[in-house]
Amino acid sequence: MGAILAIFNREAGPVDQQNVLRMIAAAPQRSIDGQQIWIQESIALAHQHFWITPEEQNEIQPLEDSGCTITCFARLDNRAELTHTLRLENHPPLTDAYLILRSYLHWGVDCVEHLQGDFAFALWDSRQQTLFLARDALGIADLCYYFDQRLFLAASQVSQILAHPGIPRELNERKVCDHLEGYSLDQENSYFENIYYLLPAHCLLVSSSAVSKWQYWDVDPSLSIRYRRDEDYAEHFRELLVQAVQARLRTRGPVGISLSGGLDSTSIAAIIARLFAQDPSLVGPLLSFSYVFESMPTADERQFIRPLVEHLGIEACFIPADEHWTLYDLENWPVLPDTPAQDPFSWQLIANQRAASAAGCRVMYTGIFGDALYLGWRYWAADLLRDGHLRELVRLTWCERQKIALWNELFLYGLRATAPAWLKKAYLSFRPLRFPVTNPGLELDFARDTQIQARRLNDYMSISNGFGAPGQWMRYQALLMNGYAESLAYQRQVANAERIEMISPYLDRRLIEFILAIPAYQLDRPGTYKYILHNAMRGWLPEVVRSRTLVTSLFPLFEKGIREKAQPDVLNLLNKPQIVERGYVKQSWLDQEANPGKPLTDEGYWFWLAISLELWLEKYW
Repeated sequence: MGAILAIFNREAGPVDQQNVLRMIAAAPQRSIDGQQIWIQESIALAHQHFWITPEEQNEIQPLEDSGCTITCFARLDNRAELTHTLRLENHPPLTDAYLILRSYLHWGVDCVEHLQGDFAFALWDSRQQTLFLARDALGIADLCYYFDQRLFLAASQVSQILAHPGIPRELNERKVCDHLEGYSLDQENSYFENIYYLLPAHCLLVSSSAVSKWQYWDVDPSLSIRYRRDEDYAEHFRELLVQAVQARLRTRGPVGISLSGGLDSTSIAAIIARLFAQDPSLVGPLLSFSYVFESMPTADERQFIRPLVEHLGIEACFIPADEHWTLYDLENWPVLPDTPAQDPFSWQLIANQRAASAAGCRVMYTGIFGDALYLGWRYWAADLLRDGHLRELVRLTWCERQKIALWNELFLYGLRATAPAWLKKAYLSFRPLRFPVTNPGLELDFARDTQIQARRLNDYMSISNGFGAPGQWMRYQALLMNGYAESLAYQRQVANAERIEMISPYLDRRLIEFILAIPAYQLDRPGTYKYILHNAMRGWLPEVVRSRTLVTSLFPLFEKGIREKAQPDVLNLLNKPQIVERGYVKQSWLDQEANPGKPLTDEGYWFWLAISLELWLEKYW
């Protein structure tokens, strides 16, 4: 899969190959299996190879055919359908890059409407003298760009664009404010002025005189799926999840899974194990990698992992993580150039990836994004009311009365959410929405200058206008405008450095379309954690795993680092910090949060955002 690059001199001057090499050198971890460059006068395409699927082995990219040349990062789900439609059945095994190129030759720019899976590509059409770029529906593949009147650049990483000598480097303070506020709806702007991410499900068409952008897919908000029985929802969900996993099993060598004791990753492991047992053409073996703790039993999940690996008969690797506290080995902490967003538990991820790579794995499956699928569950009461299930509403309320905040769940998220649109509009005209600053350490002048409150209000209104069901806009926001693309890009860069590609089956368009169409009371409900997945995995998981209610927290590990082991590093980092000098964060608040004698606000969430930003500014600015 690897990475892609494109340089288009829009004023028709020749491309300097040294600039291509500079951009490639900015992300060496993407060239695990080498790289190739294609240059033709004013256009250059490059591909950095990291072969994952069997069809990719020794492929040639950029790839040429009929006056068109493509470089792409792709894993297509509908290969058989495309092969049949394009009449390519008698050809040797086809790469995904070739299928996309032939799709373009058949449908033109409308080809993206026929592609399913994860992809980002840049395609030069010499007949039209245009550069066509597209990104998959969920933004799983990375793609960013820069343009002005003379130059267009595209790459898998922002750092690659910045490596071009013609690109100015200016900090985007609106994005910095979003980071400090934990606000992730802006998926287009990067942390650098005039460098943008191509939005998920969008295309770009670039010529010497114009740049046009459009969206080729979105969820249909009117789609509704209703069944009589819970079992029917669960069966449909399981079928889609199996399809999502199976589509991502086109790989070679041992298959790794980052396995916790939660429902998300254990369900993925159970599905892969069953698919291996059913289909002898799938290669293996399946290996699991889990970080464990001796000194922090509340963070250790072996009581759930061991029954699963024994039940599935898979090989398990347990990696001690007691010493992998937040900011451990700060000198080598993975601070990447594209974004200040960092996982406070990065060393656990890296330890898992290193163990998987040492075992011969090139891919590691994860349960990432599983939690996001169920975020709309708070509207369970509203959807029960809307669907006329009053008896079930009364039963649930009575049986789980000790776990329900009646005012919140029955009124705020229940009865009030079912109010007609005209009444909500009238209420908002009387009491307009306001979005106060939520980070207690954020400088209010900085928040005002970057217009964070106005932008949040505008985003809220633009999302919610198209949806009618209670809470449906929030589910759409959580699933499709969630900032996961930025997080995935960070994790991919870290994993690629260990020669691993992370694969997340829950990030699947079919699953998201289904989740947005079913009622909230199927997602989760009082008394049952992840209700639909809980039901879907009946008979697939050991009961001790499927029925677990304990939620594991890594906060003790975070606190151990911030408050104890890395405390001197934290104090040194926050001595005359840039985040204060630039007017982003209050010094008095930082001093309070850094004081080991006082509790961290919101379990250190805001403090970590400030620390991660300071680390990034210190290293790259």
